Amino acid sequence: MAWEREKSTFKYLLCGILLLHSMCDLASRVPKIEQILLDDVKVSEQLIDLVFYLLIVLASDRQEHQVPNDMILLHSALVACSLKLLTVIISPQWQEVAQVLTAYYKIDVFMEAAFTAVCKDIKFLQTKLSAQSAESSGNITPTNEETLNHLCQQCESSLKFLHSLCQQKLLRERIVKNKVFSLNTCFSFFSWIKLFEIVIFAL
Repeated sequence: MAWEREKSTFKYLLCGILLLHSMCDLASRVPKIEQILLDDVKVSEQLIDLVFYLLIVLASDRQEHQVPNDMILLHSALVACSLKLLTVIISPQWQEVAQVLTAYYKIDVFMEAAFTAVCKDIKFLQTKLSAQSAESSGNITPTNEETLNHLCQQCESSLKFLHSLCQQKLLRERIVKNKVFSLNTCFSFFSWIKLFEIVIFAL
């Protein structure tokens, strides 16, 4: 019952994020919408706050055993779409995204939440791969294979976002200066990146 309630909430949130993606895309062709959504500083800040809040929720600790496939897919899709929305709200240029986020007063909270949320999805992927390897190829259902493929795509999108963002010197310096992550967190994250590269190569 708890999963059903949370699934409904995640679906609602994902629909909202996808709607914002569509509206921001439409804004480039409709000046009035662009003026409201992208040119209004207060609205842009509220949208960035929304992304930050979503990532904090998605990064929150909870029991991760026996998570239904649809919940795993919803979680990974929400993380990937929320991160991608920042490039729509701010700019498609990574340098500009880094400049805006670095100047934002909640950047430390954002980076911690983003890394944690993405690592959760990579852990989900690792669990699914372990379960699949324990089965014979003949026992793998099309549904499980489809779930795995979608999960890989969402994880790849999220990791590409963080990788591109962390390539920006301004943001890296902010992370080091404020000691946003512990060494254990950094090692854990880069271990997941290495694991994901192995997974993609294997697929």
